[in-house]
Amino acid sequence: MVRRGPSLGGKLLLASLLLLTLPWLAWRALLAFEAFLVDGQLRSLELLATGAALLLEPEAERLGHGRGSGTTTLYAWPMTGDQAFDGYPGEWREHPGNGLAVGADTFGFSLRLGTRDGWLHGLVAVRDPVAGYRNPGEAALDHSDAVVLELHADDGVSRYRVLTAQGPGRVAALPSTPDGSRIVPGPSLGLEAQWQPASGGYTVEFRLPLAVLAGHPVVRVRVHDADRAMPRGRTLATPPLRPRHRDPGLEALLGGLAAGPPRAWVVDRDGWVRAGVGGPSGLAAEPRRLARIDLPLLGAALEGRPGSAQVRRAGTLLAAAVPLRAGGEVLGAVLVEQPLDALLQLRYRTFAEFGAASLALLGASVLALLLFAGRLAWRIRRLGREAGAAIDARGRQVSTRLAAEARSGDELGELSRAISALLVRLRRHTRFVESLPRTLRHELSNPLNSVATALANLAEERSDAGRQALLARAGRGLERVEKTLATLTEAADLEEALQGDPRTRLDLAALLRGYLESFALQHPERRLEASLPAEPAPVDGVDHRLEQMLDKLLDNAVDFTPPEGTIAVELGRDADGWRLAVANDGPLLPPGLEGRLFETLVSGRPRADGRGHHLGLGLYVVRRVAEAHGGRASVRNRADGRGVTFSVWLPAVA
Repeated sequence: MVRRGPSLGGKLLLASLLLLTLPWLAWRALLAFEAFLVDGQLRSLELLATGAALLLEPEAERLGHGRGSGTTTLYAWPMTGDQAFDGYPGEWREHPGNGLAVGADTFGFSLRLGTRDGWLHGLVAVRDPVAGYRNPGEAALDHSDAVVLELHADDGVSRYRVLTAQGPGRVAALPSTPDGSRIVPGPSLGLEAQWQPASGGYTVEFRLPLAVLAGHPVVRVRVHDADRAMPRGRTLATPPLRPRHRDPGLEALLGGLAAGPPRAWVVDRDGWVRAGVGGPSGLAAEPRRLARIDLPLLGAALEGRPGSAQVRRAGTLLAAAVPLRAGGEVLGAVLVEQPLDALLQLRYRTFAEFGAASLALLGASVLALLLFAGRLAWRIRRLGREAGAAIDARGRQVSTRLAAEARSGDELGELSRAISALLVRLRRHTRFVESLPRTLRHELSNPLNSVATALANLAEERSDAGRQALLARAGRGLERVEKTLATLTEAADLEEALQGDPRTRLDLAALLRGYLESFALQHPERRLEASLPAEPAPVDGVDHRLEQMLDKLLDNAVDFTPPEGTIAVELGRDADGWRLAVANDGPLLPPGLEGRLFETLVSGRPRADGRGHHLGLGLYVVRRVAEAHGGRASVRNRADGRGVTFSVWLPAVA
């Protein structure tokens, strides 16, 4: 018993459920696409950073101006363009960091630095309960409160400027001696200052061109309090400072990179930001220093190793860092960074759209597959029921054609037509088997009756001549029985023999010419006309099978041609093959017999004249040999009404 497996509908349902993997595959594809985009963007950022480093390389020495022994670094923050230069500290409170603090609560000050439009700005907030203003007629500078600005060059040249006020507002920057006590001649340096009183002290805001700072990179700020209780007053000072600030020249060179979303930074060897252009930063609002420990990528670049990576800082960044060299020494690095938010938003938006489309497609696909599976199963069941009904319960064939799916153009239609063709062949075989006993009884009864009669008379016959005549009659009867059985055996073995015969290239015209010469010698009483081509007629076939086919055709023509009649054999080209026509004078085909004449046990002879075995297998052999060679056989009455023409078409070979 064959175990029934899953139904076709179940299999299609399983296949449709596999479509559920589409969202997962889409997610994996999006992740791979994101990785591809990230990698491509990292390569792009690294190329951008490399180009910026090449652009800045001639100016890289400027990054070394902020370095030196015995000095303290103080960063000057970039200031907004609308901040007033008036000496008041209010707007300075918006800047991050507290700057540098010196002294105590009773007397001290804080210093904060900033840059704007090529100027170094500074705010000195002094804690001094009693502010001492300068007397205009007094020459000494140390008899009033003052802020002394020291500017030192690396070559030892120093300049001193005293900021002392006669009252609130703009104050002059007076060149002085190193101790700030007397005025001496000297250039103005472009230094400007504003003095304003404040709660518990006063504030002094100054600004100095950055070009002056480039020549005098070390700055020191002193605050002098002219306290009447002390003969020389008291003074507080910052340590020597090297202000670090954003370099306008470097930012101008980087200006071409500000058109797109990436942001570029230039940092010196200590991580101080010296220039920055571009869109919003993902590192900080306006970072002043980038720590190597927080950005290993930057640390590697400052050690001479370029690279790119994703950075996790309040989100995900894509960053690339390239060392900036001058004279073979790494003086800083170029850092290019771009937030990944836009790329992630693109990924999520794409996934949402793709997911919705996938779900809709999935639902439609599952529904379509279920409908298709249901209809396909119904069609198969209907075809199966009709095929099963072609044979009744008693094993008899009741139909030769299936109506179900007969007009369909798909595989089920082909199956239906193949089953119908099989039923037709089965009907032929069934009729052959059913008619075989009657045919054998009819064909064998006469010779067996002759044998029985001859044997019965043999016992009563006394003369030798009579006995010989009876024995001859019995021998002829046995010979007819043997020929009948041989004919049936030949038809039964033909199918298997045709499949095993080796094919060779043959000249059909030469084979036919030789055969007709032999036939004419065997049948001198028949008039034979032949029309054969002079050129070769190549076919692919088996010579003795083709001769067997010719035997049956010519034997059939001999049987039906009257003594005064003619047998005409013609071979000619027909499309891509050769057509062999055998026409004979004689009776026409009976009505309705044209389509059945090549079937087994079908004969068109009007009578059994006892001259041979006429089982109706000759033309069946003709059809099977022709079909085995890729051809076909046909028969029709002649147009002149004087006989019949049998035709065999065989494909030609090149």
